[in-house]
Amino acid sequence: MKICRLFILLLAGLTVTISAVSQDQKSDTPDQAVLRLLKELDAAPQGPGRITILLDLVRAYRSVDMKKAIHYGKLGVKLCNEFNDRKSLALFFKLLGIIHYRQGDNDIAMDYSKKSLAIFLKMGDKQAVSDMYNNTGLIYEEIGDLEKALEYYFMSEKLKQELGDKKKIGFVYNNIGSLYYRKGLYSLALDYLLKGLKIKEETGDRRRQGTSYLNIAALYSQLNQEKKALEYRLKALAIARETGNRGSEATLYTNLAAHYSLAGDYSLAEKYLKKSIEIWIELDSKKGVASVYRNMGNLYYRQKKYGQAKQYLTKSLRIYRETNNLAWAVFTLRWLGQTHKANGDFKTALRYYHETLDMATEQNRLEIKRAAVKEMSDIYAQRKNFKDAY
Repeated sequence: MKICRLFILLLAGLTVTISAVSQDQKSDTPDQAVLRLLKELDAAPQGPGRITILLDLVRAYRSVDMKKAIHYGKLGVKLCNEFNDRKSLALFFKLLGIIHYRQGDNDIAMDYSKKSLAIFLKMGDKQAVSDMYNNTGLIYEEIGDLEKALEYYFMSEKLKQELGDKKKIGFVYNNIGSLYYRKGLYSLALDYLLKGLKIKEETGDRRRQGTSYLNIAALYSQLNQEKKALEYRLKALAIARETGNRGSEATLYTNLAAHYSLAGDYSLAEKYLKKSIEIWIELDSKKGVASVYRNMGNLYYRQKKYGQAKQYLTKSLRIYRETNNLAWAVFTLRWLGQTHKANGDFKTALRYYHETLDMATEQNRLEIKRAAVKEMSDIYAQRKNFKDAY
């Protein structure tokens, strides 16, 4: 029973905070901002004056249509090169890195982020450099290099402390908390998440309070405090709807599905997963779609529908490999092993556990290594092959 519980709680995952350039200061919703900015762009004469409009348009579009955000971002890059606007070029690279990260295209995201960081370092813009250290750390975390990610997060925090950038220190605390969660260091994770939430509440950062609520909910789930977890998830969902944050809304539907699956309400869990995948498809997020497939696999696993569970977990793993999202690929490999084991296919289960062990070793993921070794030992013991048992 304990294994099943861990299986679904880890599926929910945590949400990270990206250091992005300032949002448009008007009180527009993203859809309203897009319409206004398209009119401004249409009326603007050809020339460098269009660069600022394009930057704002990419910021607005990334919440509602990432394909169009990329399209206008590339137009902005072309215009910046034409007029030798290095600072704006770095900002476009930064935004394009964020968008590709959200889509799950980690190699492309890393390329854009490194380009942006290089320009800001050359300019000596410490504020922008601290943001890019944070964002680059996120991508390292996604590809499974947790130590490198932590190094970048702490470089970001150090610079932000020097600059007195209290608001964005809260962002970095959130991401450090997320990373410690992945490493299984739950006490440290909760400490950093609560520190981040306190700063967001003090600075009135309503949108990112929702991110903190979501992550704290995942921690409370891990600590078996489901009532507290649901309370924080519902707070986060209210903020996501209020602020038009579609990505967070989709993530929360996935988390609510995990909650109701644990409670045995599989019909309601499936309903929330369907709502989640509709949004991720709308946002063209391969990463989001993969997370729903992963959770659908777990939902069927809990119902002992192992054939359907394997189908969805395999689809999820395929996307993670295509997008070089090795941090989640290693989890999914382990869950595929667990599913085959539950179905009595020990040979295939062992193959997946060996792959899990290799990938977890590369990523220095000790908790996953221990879990895979234990599962393999159980199989060898059941087959009375004590020689190969760990």
